[in-house]
Amino acid sequence: MKIKLSSKWLSIYTINGLIVLSSCGLMLNTHFSADTYDILTTFDNNVDIHLRDGRFITAGIYRILAILNINVAKYQNLFSLLFMALVAGMVTFLVYTAANYLHNEQTHVLYILNCGFLSIFHNVFIAEWYMFPEAMLMYAISLLGAVIAAISLLRAFFTNAPSAKCKCYGLSFTALLIALGTYQVTIGIYINLLLSMIFICNDMSLRDKLSTAFKGLCMGAFNCILNILIVKLLTMINIMQPSSRGASFNFQVILNNISLIISQQTEILGGHHIFPSFVLPLFIVLLLGVIVVSVSQQTPHDWSALAIVLLFSAIIYAGSFIPHIVSSDYWLSQRTLVPIFGVFAFLIVAGIALCYSKNILHLLLFFSTAFVLINSLTMTDIFSNRLAVDDFDTAYAKAIQSYIQRYSDETGIIIHSIAMRLDSNPSWSYDGIKYVSYDINVKNMVRSWAYIPLINRINNTNYQFVDMNEEVWNTFFAGKDWNEFLPDEQIIFQNDIAYLAVY
Repeated sequence: MKIKLSSKWLSIYTINGLIVLSSCGLMLNTHFSADTYDILTTFDNNVDIHLRDGRFITAGIYRILAILNINVAKYQNLFSLLFMALVAGMVTFLVYTAANYLHNEQTHVLYILNCGFLSIFHNVFIAEWYMFPEAMLMYAISLLGAVIAAISLLRAFFTNAPSAKCKCYGLSFTALLIALGTYQVTIGIYINLLLSMIFICNDMSLRDKLSTAFKGLCMGAFNCILNILIVKLLTMINIMQPSSRGASFNFQVILNNISLIISQQTEILGGHHIFPSFVLPLFIVLLLGVIVVSVSQQTPHDWSALAIVLLFSAIIYAGSFIPHIVSSDYWLSQRTLVPIFGVFAFLIVAGIALCYSKNILHLLLFFSTAFVLINSLTMTDIFSNRLAVDDFDTAYAKAIQSYIQRYSDETGIIIHSIAMRLDSNPSWSYDGIKYVSYDINVKNMVRSWAYIPLINRINNTNYQFVDMNEEVWNTFFAGKDWNEFLPDEQIIFQNDIAYLAVY
């Protein structure tokens, strides 16, 4: 059965757009990450950085944009809006596709499906993506690739003609190659979408579901290996320089990464410093509880379905850590763990496929709505704090310039260069700022690649970067720790250079 396109899908898209816009609309204000300030000063959108991180598709696209004189940081508002519109569109498309596989377009079913798929692309971890506005185009392309890859692979199962089946597999492979070559984290989102759609598909037997899931996971694994090999090849032919941040096949590095991932599970499931510690475990228990109750009410009990739910949930969760397992530069920030929310999305979607009681469905509707609402409200709070950090950075940069200008007025010496270094215990954000974790809401003044571009942009100056003079550092700054900006103590002038200790 095919569900006809109608105004209801436009309504669902509108609802999704309003949810995303109301939660993330603050990020349509011009805002800055440390990378934003850096990329504003480049002519090529920092193509070498993306190559270094294995994002060869991103590097190619950003290079083309640079040739067209499009700086992705300057056009951040357009790309952020594009990303929001794409999220609303992808969620609507996934709900439409899932409804076809379920053969069910009841309003409450569509709403629960919508909450489930929305959780993948609209959650507190993906909030960090918005804080890197120069990367929004990259994120959009990678997500679109993951969606196309998952849906195309599943469509191959329902295609009988060999040539058409090959086209579906080819499209899936190519889309996933683009997704991972744009941003490797999206492998986890591909796995989630694939397994979610397979599970709810009423036209597949259990054996077909497991077989298709195996094929899809093999394609994902092959693409991950291919991504690494392409990066190695680009390094060998000198298109990109060797990097300490790439993937590693070193057995000891992989074991250390796995050990670190395991040791951080309590922290991650405890909200990773963004959610209260009980929120994520509570919703896992609630959603699993709905599924267990639903299965127990069936006659006969389909315990095999419950086993598949647990298996697929484990695969989705483990798949979220794939890029970190082989990373030579371990950094488990929230933006790299976005696929973890696929577990919640899968449990919500799976619950619909297994729930036959209207009361249980209403309970699932309540839980899924609450989950989306909590994420949305928290995201808005995170973004308001992010904009406040930008204001504090601006005030800090202006205060530095004011002190430098006073020195120039008094001595007649024009400062041309600035050297900066962090004090012995730097403050990573400002007083009153919440949700400070990893790269979230960290002040840009503590990033070595950002502080000169930041000061120059805010003050319309053209200071050059120079290394800190060790004699100056040891004499005036070494071992000292400040908690506020005290220019008389933190800025030292010698000739046309200002030496600054960042608190």
